[in-house]
Amino acid sequence: MLKVFGKYFKTEAEAETCAKNPQALADRVYGHRFGNDGQGYLWRGRGFLQRTFKENYAMFANDMNLPEVMKDPDLVATDYPMESAIWFFKRNKLWEMCDVSPSNESVKALTKRVNGGYNGLKHRQEETMKIYKWLSQ
Repeated sequence: MLKVFGKYFKTEAEAETCAKNPQALADRVYGHRFGNDGQGYLWRGRGFLQRTFKENYAMFANDMNLPEVMKDPDLVATDYPMESAIWFFKRNKLWEMCDVSPSNESVKALTKRVNGGYNGLKHRQEETMKIYKWLSQ
């Protein structure tokens, strides 16, 4: 726990209090970031891109005229997983990044824009190239 979320906990014992409690962990780590009002778990990642944070849900709900999403964020997972992903790509002008032959560098650039970092990059690059090769046959 401290390896991944070390800046949110002072001791291993403190981190362990959230180890088997996803709600407590999400509230601790994401509770007061990006528009979350102490409810990190409520605004956890959903949809095909696992969009997180109340701000993202609010922009999606507003842009797509889906006010019910703010009352029931689970709708992003159950009813709008693809729509939320397409919305994110369109809003952030990511389609043009996809309009190239895939390479490790293009996957890295897109990963940074979608995830804000490089978690799982090597696996994502390998899978992208495998699928591209399969589609090109």
